[in-house]
Amino acid sequence: RRTARVVGQSVAMTQHAMVSEHGALGLIACLSAMLVGFCLIDLVFDYQALIGNWQLGDDYYDSMLVAPHVVLSIVFSVVALMVLVWLHHDSPYLLLAWRYSLAAVLIYGVLIIPRYCQVLKTEGHQLMRIFQHWWIVIVARFAVMALLALNIKLLVEFEPSCAVKPL
Repeated sequence: RRTARVVGQSVAMTQHAMVSEHGALGLIACLSAMLVGFCLIDLVFDYQALIGNWQLGDDYYDSMLVAPHVVLSIVFSVVALMVLVWLHHDSPYLLLAWRYSLAAVLIYGVLIIPRYCQVLKTEGHQLMRIFQHWWIVIVARFAVMALLALNIKLLVEFEPSCAVKPL
């Protein structure tokens, strides 16, 4: 019972201490921008792998997918983004961010991560066959970037409800 009370108090304190709607939108936009940056970097190697430079794609993904600092920064960003949008999903603006972010995570998880696993498990010329279908990753990555860009757009268009409107 004591643990349940402490956990309940912790959750209540977290909700009261959370950032404002505008602050949450700002953090969501920053996290989204960082994830878009990672996607843009990956797109260069996605394209190279797709057009036949499969060794470059293999080298890139073999090094990036096992680098703890890269993987952890992406995982932290995605988790922080999802926690922020979930905690504030009762706001109309953040409900949209919740939908955009959830769709981006689902696309990434279903269409991109399984292909990363294939690249890590496959060696040599067999990778050419995998990278021949890498256009799916490129299309999925563009969809993820578009959804994350919509999160950034929400911040730009946000008008706090307490804002004074000119006469």
